[in-house]
Amino acid sequence: MEATRAQAWVDAVSDGASLRALASVLEINHVTVRRRIEGKDASLAVDIARHYGADPIEGLIAFGVITGDEAKRGGVQFALTEASDLQLAEEMVRRIKAGVRVYNAPLVVPDDEPKTAPGPSSSPKHASGGFAAGLVAAGKAATSSKHGEEKVRTEAEDLMPK
Repeated sequence: MEATRAQAWVDAVSDGASLRALASVLEINHVTVRRRIEGKDASLAVDIARHYGADPIEGLIAFGVITGDEAKRGGVQFALTEASDLQLAEEMVRRIKAGVRVYNAPLVVPDDEPKTAPGPSSSPKHASGGFAAGLVAAGKAATSSKHGEEKVRTEAEDLMPK
């Protein structure tokens, strides 16, 4: 019998523990463990991950409960909400230095129709000051942080067209 992706994950996480060994640590019957692995029971994946100190998200992916893309989306949103203003500003500066050199292009929201970011602009198609101005504002907003605010503000101002 070929191992399923779920079984392969269980084997990797548990270092090849037998069904009986898994049953013992999870305090359930070994037949139940086998049935729940074959049925791709999400709660079993989480229980196994917790017991062996593994990533439960990887278990949910292996069990087919969520996709890798779904896991990434949740992680990105969480990271964005937890990041400070200074961390966000530093990441924007890093990305600008690494590549894209269009600073005054309008900010758009992915949708059926492009929409510009709100801002005091006489042209409805362009946000005032563009991306680099937003970095300056973000850098100035981050001045309550203890470290790096001057660096971020200065780097962002350097990126603005003169």
